[in-house]
Amino acid sequence: MKLNNKMKRYNVIVMAGLLLLAGCSGNGNDPDAYGNFESGDVMISAQTQGECLLCKVEEGEEIKRSDTIVVIDTVDFHLQIQKLKMQKQGVKAKFPSVTAQVEVQQEKLNTLRKDEERIKNMLAQNAATQKQLDDIQGQINMTEKSIEQIKTQNNSLFAELDVLDAGIDRLRDKIKRAVVLSPMDATALEVFVEQYELVMPGKPIVKLADMNEMTLKAWIAGNQLSEVKIGQEVTVRIDKGDGGYYEYPGRVSYVAAKAEFTPSVIQTKEERVDMVYAMKIKVVNDGRIKIGMPGEVMF
Repeated sequence: MKLNNKMKRYNVIVMAGLLLLAGCSGNGNDPDAYGNFESGDVMISAQTQGECLLCKVEEGEEIKRSDTIVVIDTVDFHLQIQKLKMQKQGVKAKFPSVTAQVEVQQEKLNTLRKDEERIKNMLAQNAATQKQLDDIQGQINMTEKSIEQIKTQNNSLFAELDVLDAGIDRLRDKIKRAVVLSPMDATALEVFVEQYELVMPGKPIVKLADMNEMTLKAWIAGNQLSEVKIGQEVTVRIDKGDGGYYEYPGRVSYVAAKAEFTPSVIQTKEERVDMVYAMKIKVVNDGRIKIGMPGEVMF
């Protein structure tokens, strides 16, 4: 009987010690916030229309800035440029005709001015009438107006050439945009076009994401707001396979100004009715962090 009592007292002492150690080990090791990782997605769309001749990106592939993503057929654009160039030649062919008309009218004007001078001299000697002088001056005015009108036609030809040149430049820009390049170092999350498919302006081609820096979107309660500020350094951790954690330094980049209901990823009914504040934390990714992965934050 005495032995049994001693054993019971020993077991109670051991259990109390284990509970005390467990309680101590939990203090300071519990996360202050939970959330999921996300990335800054960029949707790349087509800017020209045509058949997809080449798609050089596959889902999950890492690409560099200025790498070719898609090549779109540009034969139609080249044919349109040739058509506009031929129209330019036709417009330029009109210039000699306009120039010749101006020269003819200019010669006529010179002759009329000589006649005007002769009539003025005759009128001074009473050998001509005022009406003759008025008639010749009227012809001079009409000829000058004809020259100006012909020159206006010349200006319209120059304007027409400018319009054709603008059309050629626009088509050349479309040809340039037919080769779609990556705007950044990124990972291709989704590819929406296949070779030989028709691509339209605005149609998504690929979704890119910069996986080198991830964002942990987490939620904190109102009584934690005083502990968090933008630019603050925090510790972010993710689960290890053996039950431990990988830890990363993080920097708070955003704290919401308004509270919201706890997102549905928090499963318990009690937590869902609480009001929380969203926060975002930037974390440099070593390759282990994936989109949607859960993470924990320690201030």
